[in-house]
Amino acid sequence: MDIADTKHIAKTDIPNVIIELEVEMKEAADRLDFEEAIRVRELIKKLEKEIKVA
Repeated sequence: MDIADTKHIAKTDIPNVIIELEVEMKEAADRLDFEEAIRVRELIKKLEKEIKVA
């Protein structure tokens, strides 16, 4: 999943997006693509902040 900007994601959709991103992060780590796994992890953190702010 390629998300450049998280502002367009509805707050109600964020938990589902996080679940999808966690799967993507684990798959990247399994492929030993740690840079991608870190990028996805940072995006997950950003989305989690969005939930807490709401």
